[in-house]
Amino acid sequence: MNAKEISKKIKLHLKRLEIKRSNNIVIHSDLITFGIYHSLLPKIFFKSLISIIGSKGTIALPIYNTDLDKKKIIDLNKDFNPSENSSLSKYFFKKFKYTKTKSIFHSHMIKGPLEKKFSNNVNHNSFGDNSDFDFFYKNNFKLLLFGCDAAKACTYLHHIEDKFKPRYRVKKVFKVKIKINKTIVDKYITYQVRKKNIKLNFNKIFFLKKIKKITKTAKLKFGKSYLVNIREFDHLCSKIIRKKKNILIA
Repeated sequence: MNAKEISKKIKLHLKRLEIKRSNNIVIHSDLITFGIYHSLLPKIFFKSLISIIGSKGTIALPIYNTDLDKKKIIDLNKDFNPSENSSLSKYFFKKFKYTKTKSIFHSHMIKGPLEKKFSNNVNHNSFGDNSDFDFFYKNNFKLLLFGCDAAKACTYLHHIEDKFKPRYRVKKVFKVKIKINKTIVDKYITYQVRKKNIKLNFNKIFFLKKIKKITKTAKLKFGKSYLVNIREFDHLCSKIIRKKKNILIA
């Protein structure tokens, strides 16, 4: 299958999810489930997506570093953990010009009109007020899980979970050294760490009927993709978790 045919399939898939012009999209992905191998698949994916959302839409991709060596100096522009980021994110990191957010553990790459707004945010924490996820909410992003489900990739649920400070997590403060424009500074990062022997399964909430009603779904060869408006998702999940605080526990 050539690049033109692949692009046509990707565009059809994204349109079935009702992605439209000027949408702001944060993307988690597993390209293997697409079922087509092509060395330029990430490039074709982005070209296809951008052709749909146009110049007024903004793309965000995770470039996470939760397993960083906290004894080393962290370069916010370069350091990330390859094993916890998708092939799509790694391709974007190498090939695109973007703005990288300043969160130390859960940073994102931003491309589009909203780059400056994210760039001006100096919050280094992962979740809570003025975090990347809070900005996704405030700027009406949609969450795209391309070929993956919530259990594998829905980090936004950690942001919702963090609001309720669940008993199965304890607050921990990390001291890290980061490099900002050639200057080395100490930063203290507050993070809610999960207690030992606690496992989570985000699909328990993601596949509830209430959530399915606000989620668009489209099949791939070896899986499915999901699209949900973050504001609607946040409001509904918050109501559910407020009533049943342990719903995310496996």
